[in-house]
Amino acid sequence: MSDGLFASARVGVCQIRGKLCRALRELLPGGRTFGPFTSQFAWVSLYARFGARNGFGYGIHFEETMNEFLQRDLDYVIRLDEVIWGCLLVAVTLIIHGTGLFHTMRVSSALTARTKKLRPGFSALVVTLVALVIVVLHLIEVSVWAGFFTWKHAQPNPFSAFYNALVNYTTLGAGYLPLRWRLLEGLLGMAGLLSFAFSTSALITLAQQLVQRSLTEQQQDTERARGSSRTKS
Repeated sequence: MSDGLFASARVGVCQIRGKLCRALRELLPGGRTFGPFTSQFAWVSLYARFGARNGFGYGIHFEETMNEFLQRDLDYVIRLDEVIWGCLLVAVTLIIHGTGLFHTMRVSSALTARTKKLRPGFSALVVTLVALVIVVLHLIEVSVWAGFFTWKHAQPNPFSAFYNALVNYTTLGAGYLPLRWRLLEGLLGMAGLLSFAFSTSALITLAQQLVQRSLTEQQQDTERARGSSRTKS
């Protein structure tokens, strides 16, 4: 009787697994999901690992399921115009980010140079303002990609295009573009990584400059105080 219950439990688990895979294929393009489960095969792999540890799933051929691919993935071919548009968008993104960041750092340097003595609150304000400008630059770059997706009818409306592009830009998710423009998801993630690395290095450089100048001014004030005390004595 225990063997019968065990067999029934295995059948139930297999049915649930099949329903989950079918639901993913119906609800999401290509059966893809976000986060750690990047495809419908991840559910099968998860169940296979769980069953291997707990003694379930005997007689089920997971290898055959894992080797099956969707027809849309088999038919996908990278086209030249897709590569050209992707490289052009990446170049525009980096140009916008580099130009905006250059002028931002130039203005911040001129502002701090005109200040005779830096105060801790002023330094924090400068870094905060620069960070906000960088955030605006990132949003402008995401808007460029979202505008392209809307123009090419790769997204239903500009708002969905902006949200999905922002999520892809921050490398938090993908799988929202049709097969026609699927390559742009990876290129958008690369553009986001490069832009964030550029922004991080600029902020660190600015903070180091402000801290170094503040320490230098403190040291000069200390030396002046010592010199004045010696003169009085």
